Amino acid sequence: MGTGGTRALIVDERGKLIASATEEHTPFVSPKIGWAEQSPEDWWRACTIAVTGALARADLRGDDLACVGFSGQMHGAVMLDGNDQVVRPALIWCDVRTEDQCQELAGRIGAERLIKLTCNPALPNFTLTKFLWVRQEEPENWKRVRSVMLPKRRSAGRWSARWPHGRTSTSEKFCTTGVSSLAHSMSSRMLKS
Repeated sequence: MGTGGTRALIVDERGKLIASATEEHTPFVSPKIGWAEQSPEDWWRACTIAVTGALARADLRGDDLACVGFSGQMHGAVMLDGNDQVVRPALIWCDVRTEDQCQELAGRIGAERLIKLTCNPALPNFTLTKFLWVRQEEPENWKRVRSVMLPKRRSAGRWSARWPHGRTSTSEKFCTTGVSSLAHSMSSRMLKS
């Protein structure tokens, strides 16, 4: 799942490509310079069309597949309410509106300490600062947020009725600016900030 579209591939047990299909996403919206938002529902629409197309081209059904894997854009902030409904359009990887939140985070924790905790500086395209922006600029939306995830996890969860998680998704959620890279766990210092 990329910024411009979703591609589904079917490969055999040796890795040989059997079939593929692609569906474009609705272009991202940029209400202001440096802003980039997409609808997670549009990703789902594109995902279902691409997967259905690949299955049809391979003359297969979903039951014929041995496993499913997902790959997709990182640094996107998908926020869900208590009913797993999208709270607002996702702020995607190329959205860089959060410079103020980056400076605030680095000031609160200390730039060197931040890098020591996460192996990264706070950057405007990382996901944690996008959450901070929504908390500060859209408090009514933030009050509704009960869970957060990356774009590909949203589509993967819709296919399986379970939200995929694990070490990778923990680090992806905050795109390492919230995760202790050495311990592969959430940094309590980052979470308190």
